Amino acid sequence: RKGDFQLKQNEWQSFCSFLQNGEIRQRNDEPVDGDDGPWMYIYLKNSDSRGQEFYFADLQTRGSFEDFCESLAKKKR
Repeated sequence: RKGDFQLKQNEWQSFCSFLQNGEIRQRNDEPVDGDDGPWMYIYLKNSDSRGQEFYFADLQTRGSFEDFCESLAKKKR
């Protein structure tokens, strides 16, 4: 899915809480990369982010973030 909408204050706070303790690193091409997806991209404004990837603090946080984003995408804006 692709969308463009503004988050409400509580949605923005939730969004940011998922990103805590994560980090941006140089992408390492691993044999497990390049699966069928789905993939999620986080773009940084005013950044040359080629070759960079955001890594969540842990897999549980990543899964919760993806669920959160899916719930936002399903809402009618």
